Amino acid sequence: MLRHMYQPEQGIMTLFFLFMGIGILTIALMIFLERRNEIAVLKSIGCDWRHIVGLLSFEYTVAGFLGTLLALGAYGLFLRQIPWVANLSFQHLGEMFLRGISLSVFVMALAMMYPLLLAKQASVSQLLFSRTIPLSVLYIDRLSQAPIDILNREVVDNVRIMRVPYELGKYDCMLMVHTGRKVKKGETIALQELYQGHQLIHYLAPCDGVVKELLGALVVIQPTNPNEPFQSYPARPSVSRELVARLREEDRVRRQRDAMHSRNG
Repeated sequence: MLRHMYQPEQGIMTLFFLFMGIGILTIALMIFLERRNEIAVLKSIGCDWRHIVGLLSFEYTVAGFLGTLLALGAYGLFLRQIPWVANLSFQHLGEMFLRGISLSVFVMALAMMYPLLLAKQASVSQLLFSRTIPLSVLYIDRLSQAPIDILNREVVDNVRIMRVPYELGKYDCMLMVHTGRKVKKGETIALQELYQGHQLIHYLAPCDGVVKELLGALVVIQPTNPNEPFQSYPARPSVSRELVARLREEDRVRRQRDAMHSRNG
């Protein structure tokens, strides 16, 4: 039906909606950039992101409504002078109008998603200092890959271990701790930026404690509380007293065997 209604000028209508979307996106971004300081103030006083997004959405909706009124005025003044438009029946004109409005609303909503997402994700410092605003933020507080040897070491030494990006002898992230530093549970110990800063990954401390060692990609944390519970993994669903005793005994035997081999050698 839409192709039938727009058939005389299909290409023109397609380009019209394409350029309309680009125009709306540009205007929405300009509004967001001009109001960065205002949004930063709202965030700094504790304003919820839903309220900020709602304010921007209301402004964009009002602008879209005014644009629709202007389009209706242009239709009444100019488009009725085009022969193929003037020959359309009232029913076809109504269908064309409804489809046009629906497509306009869809394009407008699609174009507004990016600046609204920026308003939601931006922090106060990113807004004030014009830093790159990430579109995606991930928080990791456990091992993504948990080899059994690392899990066993956690139990034997009563430590907690986090893996951070590390390749070719250097950290592929911003390491924010050092040996001997105290950390709080949920504190960022490493920060990785991907896709030119549009994705941030926070590696979090799994417990309160002190950074005991930095072994390449592994950050070893000694918990402040000796009875800090262990996280469960498929390779280690739970940690019982029997498991702790068995692993520590195996580790003691291994250390004795290694010491004997070193003396004999």
